[in-house]
Amino acid sequence: MSEDLARRGPEREAPGGGGAEPAARAPAADGTESMARAPGVGDTEPVARAPGVDGTHPVGRAPTADGTEAVDEVGAEHPPPRLFTAVWPPAAAVEHLAAALGELPSRQVERLRRFRRTPPRQWHVTLRFHGPADPAPLAAELDRRVPAAGPAPRLRLAGAGTFRGVLWIGVETATDADTRGLHELVRIAGGDPGGFRAHLTVARWNAGLPDPARLIGPLSGYAGPWWDVAEVALVRSDPGPSGARYRALHAVPVPRRAAGDQGGPLGP
Repeated sequence: MSEDLARRGPEREAPGGGGAEPAARAPAADGTESMARAPGVGDTEPVARAPGVDGTHPVGRAPTADGTEAVDEVGAEHPPPRLFTAVWPPAAAVEHLAAALGELPSRQVERLRRFRRTPPRQWHVTLRFHGPADPAPLAAELDRRVPAAGPAPRLRLAGAGTFRGVLWIGVETATDADTRGLHELVRIAGGDPGGFRAHLTVARWNAGLPDPARLIGPLSGYAGPWWDVAEVALVRSDPGPSGARYRALHAVPVPRRAAGDQGGPLGP
């Protein structure tokens, strides 16, 4: 997969113009949080950001409170858009996971009705699903609270599992401090950390019962590279014939770690 594909992520809304599944905590067998901690200090690397359409990282303008910035989206003649707040993994993490996914067991896939993979450009970790909502107050809340949040949490994609109709990859934090940082972002997005299970959806199906052990296979032991959350994005989700289309309406950078603060490991 090309780097351009991995970095595209959600489309960015142009100024003046105008999310999508319930978020879920790194899953444990008993339903409690199982954010793993990894010891050690790694080399530093550039902090990843949720990518823009052209590979750059613009931060979109929030719709104005009176609706003028988003008149086509939330005006009286249009229903409010479906929104969610999320973070996007960097290109290196996307490419690593895409290579690990490979070909899923054909016999398992054939048993599932309308099985389809999620395009890598749409891979994200949802912090809060809002449903139909006015983006203006949500964007304003991100503007107010994200810059005051703690340093960017360090994460990696690791492990795998299934919900009903969903194949997901889990999320681990590097340290307890990173777990607290991720939960802080969930609260800022309006979510409840107590009911949060961080995951990234890689495939869906409409009906059928897979054999989880065979469908997941070696993915149960998957562990990707570490990365720091760069920004929190407010995203709209529009239905389409080939699946939902995501457009980032607004994004706010997360404070970087202080100089010399390596936190948990970086790299594989």
